[in-house]
Amino acid sequence: SATGTAGVEIFVTCNGSEQLNGYNLKITWDPAVMNVTAVTDYGGLGQFYNPPVPVTNGLVYVQDFSGSNSLSGDQTLLSLTCNALVHDGTATAIIIDGAYVNHEVDEKVGGDVTNEYVLVPGTFTTTDYTAPTISITNPVDGSIVSQTVNVAATVTDVGGVDADSIEVRVGGVEVERTLVQITNGYSVTAQLTDVPVGNNVQVQVSARDLTGNSAAKDHYVTVAEAGITFASPANGTYTKETQPVILANFVKVNCTTIKMFINNVDVTASCTWTGVGPDGTIALDYASYGALADDAYHVVVNGTSSLGTGLESDEVYFVKDTVAPFVSITNITDSDDDGFPEAGERLYVNYTAIDDHLGDVWFDSGYNTSRQSSGVIEVIVPAGNKELAAYARDLAGNIGSSELVHIYNNNLVYFDDPSLGSFAGLDLTKTALYDVFSTAKAFTLTGPNAQMTAPKIGQLDKNITPGSNVTFDNRKDNPIPAGSLPGTVGIYTTPASTLDFAVSVPNVTNATLMIAKANSTLIDQLITNPSSGALTPGMLKDLLDSKKIVLYGREGYAIVNVDTGAYESVGTIQVTPSNMTKTIRSNYVDLSTGFNTTTTSYGATPLQISKLGQGEYVLLAVCMDNDRFAIISATTFEVTARAGVLSTSDATYTIGQPVVVTSTERGDVLSAMVINSASTYTGNVTLNFTTLGRDTFQSAYMIADGNQTVVKPYSGADLWLTKGYGNATASRDATSVSVPTNGLLPGTYRVYMFLENAGNVTSYSEATITLTTVTPTPSPTPSPGGGGGGGGCSSGNAMDTYTGTGTLKVNSAGVVL
Repeated sequence: SATGTAGVEIFVTCNGSEQLNGYNLKITWDPAVMNVTAVTDYGGLGQFYNPPVPVTNGLVYVQDFSGSNSLSGDQTLLSLTCNALVHDGTATAIIIDGAYVNHEVDEKVGGDVTNEYVLVPGTFTTTDYTAPTISITNPVDGSIVSQTVNVAATVTDVGGVDADSIEVRVGGVEVERTLVQITNGYSVTAQLTDVPVGNNVQVQVSARDLTGNSAAKDHYVTVAEAGITFASPANGTYTKETQPVILANFVKVNCTTIKMFINNVDVTASCTWTGVGPDGTIALDYASYGALADDAYHVVVNGTSSLGTGLESDEVYFVKDTVAPFVSITNITDSDDDGFPEAGERLYVNYTAIDDHLGDVWFDSGYNTSRQSSGVIEVIVPAGNKELAAYARDLAGNIGSSELVHIYNNNLVYFDDPSLGSFAGLDLTKTALYDVFSTAKAFTLTGPNAQMTAPKIGQLDKNITPGSNVTFDNRKDNPIPAGSLPGTVGIYTTPASTLDFAVSVPNVTNATLMIAKANSTLIDQLITNPSSGALTPGMLKDLLDSKKIVLYGREGYAIVNVDTGAYESVGTIQVTPSNMTKTIRSNYVDLSTGFNTTTTSYGATPLQISKLGQGEYVLLAVCMDNDRFAIISATTFEVTARAGVLSTSDATYTIGQPVVVTSTERGDVLSAMVINSASTYTGNVTLNFTTLGRDTFQSAYMIADGNQTVVKPYSGADLWLTKGYGNATASRDATSVSVPTNGLLPGTYRVYMFLENAGNVTSYSEATITLTTVTPTPSPTPSPGGGGGGGGCSSGNAMDTYTGTGTLKVNSAGVVL
């Protein structure tokens, strides 16, 4: 006999033999337990029969004989190499079949001595790798049981079960068990009383077999009190369900006595039952009962205990409510005092909400949890130009909403003025402007091959008197911080190359990008009479030429001729020339995440500057903020006809010696300004919006290095500059102009040079010069400076032009302010 898994030898021996010289045997075993892969001769009589292997049918015939050889005493005749087919400790007897018809044992002296040998069987036992089998017959998995939990189970294993290892646990608590031995194992019973009520209570039986293999079996049950308990609805709750589940569990209750009452009416006939005997459920059947109206309900279920404890009962109160609350916004107060609810400011949303079971009321991210019919919600909405509603939820979960209200972008100023006219088919009588000082550097242009360098601007204070047709918020007089304004203006020296740009404005999620051309009549107006109404909010219209615009969207851009409605597009863009408001709304992009033309689907086909031609252009981020055309951010660039036209007469001048600017060609206007470039300019601008005319712009002061001794460089404009820091001149139909340097301080200056024809800048150049009190050494005339432009920065009065470059003129015009 032996135990093992594979390759185990079971030996056939003879004991007390006297010259054994032959045998013929039939050996059998259980073929479901093992097979034989080798039969090995150990006796060596000489005529051993080798049966074919493997042997899988459970029997093998072996024989050997010799006329000369024999075995005496205790000898090994042969062996069987056994291999387990199961691994659970099962054993099989290996038997020499004495009833085999040819069974024989021979000795030399005695001949056939078969009857003198006693046949003793062997045993092959498989190695046990299999865990015990555990079956829980009570309680049924998933059933509802009382707080007295009775457990019945069987634990069996072919190789035997370790009785001491058997454990029963209910809800994690070990329970004393009773064992009764059965075939290959034990039956197990146990009981635990006062088990806490709950769902998914674990009932576990675990054990080990004699070789240490372990197993566990789990059932999960619902433990209920002996009696009746409601599973649904929960007591004191509200529901919006059309057919709320009304269901009670009963344990150890005579089901024939159970009744359900709704608001004291017996509805038992309209109920269904589940379960067998005293354990189960009762539920309202809506197919039989019909609809349950919105109302407050009291439900009772009762019945007689099967344990002899009398009447069992449970009850719940709930409210069915399927009607959403009514909610309306009665007023929104804003924190910046302009009367417009805007993103980024603190809003106080006053509401009325009507519902018998009112819960929370909210607006965007702000909540009021008072459950009062009227109240205030305090909230800051991050991004604007969108419609929002107030919402109210009742205790049943129904949600009602108010009419939508518009939340504007955090605009600085609102215009309501018929004199503003229209632009590109857009009504400008109602407009809005973002705090464009905060977004002045939002754009980054790629493509201009030159630039105009602005003076160094420090903090600029502003003082604005609002008018009846203009509404500012409480930031109107906030200073413009140093570094807020761009340091350069992009210039294309010829109408060639391409334009790409990137733009980013925090918290602005809906904007369309637009390129518009400055009105050519503006420059002539400034030259002819720079104080006659040029610096008014009406310039919003005058600055823009409605004949051609470029619109950008997410998937394409279009060059639109507004007068004819024709347009040329690249990529996919929605354009309705007859409805520019719709066009703007259809092509919004999200500036809060940033927009870059080079990364769009049309990035390989940028705008050709030749499509625009020579002129002054404004790149705008705009939107329709409710019913208002609104400008969020703007930057300018210039397209000139050619470079290499303008130059200064020298690089160093003695104070008193004029700076002579020459042009290689004659134009309508040749102008130049000289500004100290080493200084940082602070100052202030004063605007009066009580009247929209020439008196709107009252004054602008540019203070250099804190020196508040100012002069008026040009008598026709209310612009003051620190004495000794700049001068300007302009002339019609000239090829040279001279800028006086009398009274200027020594230092480094930048010369801005403009040649204009028909209101457009034909050529721009700038140069850096030095003013000194010492007569300079003569030097060759320098070559023309770098090309560039200046947009609305050029005029007959160069100092006025500079004011525009520093954005003061644009501010006073209303484009910014």
